[in-house]
Amino acid sequence: MARLRLDNIVKDYGRGKGVFGISLDIEDGEFFVLLGPSGCGKTTTLRAIAGLETVDSGHIYLNDYEITDYPPKDRDMAMVFQNYALYPFMTVRDNIAFPLKKRRMPKGEIESRVEEIAKILGISELLDMKPGQISGGQRQRVALGRAIVREPQVFLMDEPLSNLDAKLRTTMRSELKRLQRRYGTTTVYVTHDQVEAVTLGDRVAVLNNGRLEQLGRPMEIYERPKNVFVASFLGDPSINMLDARLEEKNGKQVVTVAGFSFAPEMVGLHTESINGAKLKFGVRPEDLQVSEEGIAAKVIVVQDLGRSSIEHYEASETGEAIVRVAQSSEKRSEGEMVHLMPNLSRSLVFSEDGDLLTDFDLRNSSRIKAGKSVPQ
Repeated sequence: MARLRLDNIVKDYGRGKGVFGISLDIEDGEFFVLLGPSGCGKTTTLRAIAGLETVDSGHIYLNDYEITDYPPKDRDMAMVFQNYALYPFMTVRDNIAFPLKKRRMPKGEIESRVEEIAKILGISELLDMKPGQISGGQRQRVALGRAIVREPQVFLMDEPLSNLDAKLRTTMRSELKRLQRRYGTTTVYVTHDQVEAVTLGDRVAVLNNGRLEQLGRPMEIYERPKNVFVASFLGDPSINMLDARLEEKNGKQVVTVAGFSFAPEMVGLHTESINGAKLKFGVRPEDLQVSEEGIAAKVIVVQDLGRSSIEHYEASETGEAIVRVAQSSEKRSEGEMVHLMPNLSRSLVFSEDGDLLTDFDLRNSSRIKAGKSVPQ
C-alpha cells in the first residue's frame, strides 16, 4: 500500500515563485499526473514529495505517517529525472544495480533482479555498455530500470520523456503505462505535455502559478474545465476562445458570437448569474463544422495531415482565428468564405474573468437541441 497525501504545502521562493497551498490525495496504485506550464510549481511539488525540497509549511503523509521532515533516503521513493542522471563511467548493468549495492544486497540476488528488469525493458543486450554508447530512448529505459529494481513504494517522474523525439515519446508512453500497471506502484508524474497527461494519468492535477486549478480524471477536465486557463491548456489544437456578448434580440436574451446568435439555455447558461454582458465562448476544434449558417469566417491556412486537416479561420467580426479539425476529403482554399456551426451541446461559456458559467445539468437536458440557432 502506498497512499500519498499533501496537506496545504507551501514553498515560497519570493516574487510569486513556488507553490501555495497545494493539497492532494493520491491513491494506492494510482498513476497521478501533475500538469502545467513552466514555472507553475509542478516540479517543486514533486521534489517536496521526494524530500529534495523542504517546505515552508504544510504536511506530507505516506500511508498516514507524516514524512514531511524525513530525508529522501528514508521515504522509500524512486525518482526518474528528465536528464536520466546516469553514471557515465558505469555500465548499464552497474547503473541499474547501484541502488541495490547501496543496500548491501547479496551479489546473486542483485544479478538476478538486474537481469529480470533488463529483460522486461528489452535492454539485456546493453548491460555491458556505458550510457554514452546508447541512444536517448535506451538511456531512459536504463533510468527506469534503476528506479524499478528498487521496488519502492512510490515512483516520482519529472518529465522523463521530454528529451525524446515524437515517435519515441509515443512508444515510451505506452511502455510506461504498461510497466506501471504491471507493478501497480503509485506513480506521480510531472509534465507540461497535455497529451502525456491525458494518455497516462488516472487523474490529473492542473497547476498554474503555484496553485491547483483543477483536479479530476483527464476527460472530465477536458470536457468540464472550470476556467479559461484549464480549457485552453488541455487540447491539441487548443480550444477556440471567442469574444461573446449577452444581448437582447426580438425581446429575448441571446448570446452572440461573431454575428451568430443562440439562446443562452442552449449552452446551459443561466443569464441571472452573469455580471455584465461580456463573455468568452469556447468550442473545441472537433466541435466545429462547415454549415449553411453559423459563424461567418474566412479560411486563413489549411494544414493537410492526410486523412484529416487542421484549418485556421478568421471570424468576420472578431478577427480571431478559429481552428477546425476536418475528417472529410473536401478541400478548402485560403481566402474562401464559409460558415462554421458549433456543437452547442459541447460548447462552453465563461465569464469575462475566465470562470466557467455553463450549467452541465441544464445543457444535457433533452429540451436542448444542439446546433439550433436563434432566428435573425
